[in-house]
Amino acid sequence: MVPPTLEAGSRLSSLHMEKAKINIRYATAADHVLLAELGARTFYDTLAADNTPENMAAYLAASFGPEIQAAELSAPGSLFLIAEVDGAAVGYTRLREGQPSARTIGVRPLEIVRLYARQEWLGQGVGAALMKASLDEAARRGCDSIWLDVWDHNLRARAFYSRWGFAEMGTQSFQLGDDLQNDLLMQATGSRTARALNRCQRRTAPVDMQRAGRSNRRSTNTRCYVTKSSGRSYGKLFRYR
Repeated sequence: MVPPTLEAGSRLSSLHMEKAKINIRYATAADHVLLAELGARTFYDTLAADNTPENMAAYLAASFGPEIQAAELSAPGSLFLIAEVDGAAVGYTRLREGQPSARTIGVRPLEIVRLYARQEWLGQGVGAALMKASLDEAARRGCDSIWLDVWDHNLRARAFYSRWGFAEMGTQSFQLGDDLQNDLLMQATGSRTARALNRCQRRTAPVDMQRAGRSNRRSTNTRCYVTKSSGRSYGKLFRYR
């Protein structure tokens, strides 16, 4: 679902790296095949080593396909962001508003449903760029918190989300084929996220930002570039679902 105030497919921002420039854009209805292929590939590459082929096949068949992603794109409150390098998709995130967990705090929470990068782009800033864009989208929509679930065995991911202002708030089950797994629920409120972004600002190189024709600002000596309406950060993508 494309936000009504922005043109479908519009570029949110761009991140200049030593070897690549990562652009983040809103997905459109025409991206349903791309998202089905990208979603299945990145999920498989991320989780196949830790799960049986049968369970992976069952989950992939139930969760990814052009018709499935078309329905997700058109669902009320659902939004996809796509990370691209030279026009090729290298990662994506799906956000969803209006379906909070029972443990979620806040009047208007936003969920990060999925956030993945292609395997060859891990460690190149794609995941952190998508995370920053997700936080920006939550702020743009007036959401007062943002939440996600993450596999409880993934200590690196949990530490990463903690640095972004996410705190554990409970658990929920995750069904992968016939394997009932345990996920941690993590949530960041506006104040915790703002502190994480402020800490991040003090540690990185400048990048140029652009969003829907608005003027850019440049930040120097920061690890994350942050503007009022858009931003980008560098970092490694950790396993997430």
